[in-house]
Amino acid sequence: MQRATVGLRGMAKIAVGNRLGRRLRTYDVCRPLVEEARGLEIGGPSAIFARGGILPLYPHLARLDNCDFAGKTIWHGDAADGTPFPYDVDREPGTRLVREATALEGIGNASYDLLLSSHTVEHIANPLRALAEWKRVIREGGHLVLVLPHLENTFDHLRPVTTLRHLEDDLAGSTPEDDDTHLLEFIELCDLDRVPERLSRQAFEQRTRELVANRTIHHHVFDTELVVRLLDRAGLQLVAIETALPFHIVAVASVCAPTPDNHSFLSATAEWRYGSVFRRDGVRLP
Repeated sequence: MQRATVGLRGMAKIAVGNRLGRRLRTYDVCRPLVEEARGLEIGGPSAIFARGGILPLYPHLARLDNCDFAGKTIWHGDAADGTPFPYDVDREPGTRLVREATALEGIGNASYDLLLSSHTVEHIANPLRALAEWKRVIREGGHLVLVLPHLENTFDHLRPVTTLRHLEDDLAGSTPEDDDTHLLEFIELCDLDRVPERLSRQAFEQRTRELVANRTIHHHVFDTELVVRLLDRAGLQLVAIETALPFHIVAVASVCAPTPDNHSFLSATAEWRYGSVFRRDGVRLP
């Protein structure tokens, strides 16, 4: 896994790792879906979606707005609600919105064609609530392009993968974003050798405990199986799943009116299992 010495503002670039310049196969699926689309990104801007990234979608969008949990964060510094959101050199900046990912107040139903999210879902305490909101603001027939971390090559690799039942319980119990259920587990089982900033144990613990202010905690731990089941449970139609080193799970899903049919993705012999770069995802024989 690639090492880095930059801080949190550079973590999006770290996530792209040594694969910059190599496009994912998913790019061919996504490009016609995003051409001249009106998009909203949760978090970001993300090097993965930028020119030269492994999934360079920014240059094809008509416009991209941004949503982040606060006007000042350790991720992007100062950027107040309503300020410009620059995302591509050849596009006019979008607008930065300060909202919780689980409560996009003021954004109307079906306001956008596309939603992007790179390495933000793991920082959300109630992912199913967030996905319900993300679906709401995307028009029928629109798409979500999500990138999540696979535990196998991350600092989460010592932690158990979250169960879908746990995520359903978070939804049913209206788990708030200041929830600290996973705080001690994250502190105790995080592999500090894989934390990009090379923090001391004390500094890491202090930063993690300030979870409301900085959102560095990974509430939940993912493999590709859980991502597939999460999106199916959220009522999204899966379009494509791809994995990529060092630790990316890329999922493309559509907002559809009828009940989605994700049988081919949920199968024990699903195609994505054969091509996964992660051992844990291997084909499961009946």
